Amino acid sequence: MTSHRTLYIAKRLGRNLQSARSSRGMRQADVAERMRIEPSQYARLERGEHESGVVKYLDAYWAIGMTPDEFFHRLEQRVP
Repeated sequence: MTSHRTLYIAKRLGRNLQSARSSRGMRQADVAERMRIEPSQYARLERGEHESGVVKYLDAYWAIGMTPDEFFHRLEQRVP
């Protein structure tokens, strides 16, 4: 069973990825291509589907060129 905290973090990271990608004028397919994964796999990251694993979040982070602040945005806050 997945914890509430794990689900919250995955969704927050996914929203951060989506925001950073959009602000750079990139499509999901652009990021997926840089990561060498299918666009559907990348879309799952943005939706916060945790089974993709933290490693894929880090791959997306590097592919987009995010800053650490963007990547960890709002994760320092208490989990509701």
